[in-house]
Amino acid sequence: MWDLLNDPEQLSECVPGCEEASALGADDEWKWKMKFNVGVISRHIEAIARVVEKEPTRKLAIKLDSVTGDFKAQLRLEFAEETPNSTRVKFAANVDARGPFQIVVNQMIKGQMDKLVGEFATNVSSKLTSDS
Repeated sequence: MWDLLNDPEQLSECVPGCEEASALGADDEWKWKMKFNVGVISRHIEAIARVVEKEPTRKLAIKLDSVTGDFKAQLRLEFAEETPNSTRVKFAANVDARGPFQIVVNQMIKGQMDKLVGEFATNVSSKLTSDS
């Protein structure tokens, strides 16, 4: 589980809307290209993702900042091994849109958060199952 979620490319494949990931100079920094569909609004965003906290096999926190400065997010993952074949993952995300549609977008994203977290969990589970 840790290896999957600590790998920027594999993690990006699990994040709903992430279409592409490319490494930047540092090990813990990369660029993500994402597409968000919230209601009738669709938006492409390029963001720099940076690991801001890492405790191997326990915690991972990633900060995303759009290159245009109108979108910020913080993703936080915490892991707890329950059995040798089972790990509980707590996933939290804080998203903040800026600009002319910020109020509408922020409200819509908050309304979609449970769905996005569910998609993330399904994507991680599928990836782990297919790698077994």
